[in-house]
Amino acid sequence: MYYLKLGTGDPLEFFNTITVFGEQRSSEMVLLPQVFFRYFFKILPNLNYSSFHVIFSTLLEVLIGTLFFVLSLIAFLKIRISYAVYFLVGYLIPTLSGSFSSFPRYALILFPAFIVGAILTKNLPRFLTNLIYIILFISLCIASALFLRGYWVS
Repeated sequence: MYYLKLGTGDPLEFFNTITVFGEQRSSEMVLLPQVFFRYFFKILPNLNYSSFHVIFSTLLEVLIGTLFFVLSLIAFLKIRISYAVYFLVGYLIPTLSGSFSSFPRYALILFPAFIVGAILTKNLPRFLTNLIYIILFISLCIASALFLRGYWVS
């Protein structure tokens, strides 16, 4: 930012001149309740349900966004406070643009989510654990197939 201020006079020059966030994102800060409202009352009801890759990507974004929000709250009860704060801040930053678009790939660096997930699932019955693995494997296969066909998955 200092370099941009010296060179251009604007410390946020990259943000103000290039539309790197895509058409689904807002250039203004949007709070998390607004993001959920947009998805559940504007985006999901108006999806083109004849296009599988759009449905899959949007549902993946909403599911990961919702799951990681719940896990971020549980993190404050189950793991170190520093991890929980990192998790919550890392969750909130991408959502400030007003969308969960590409959120599944942003969520990959939120390692406390995987710690909380392991804590929550370690005592589940074997049947439920296997069911979770099967659902995740099928999702991986679908996402990989879409990606290999050239569709944007995350």
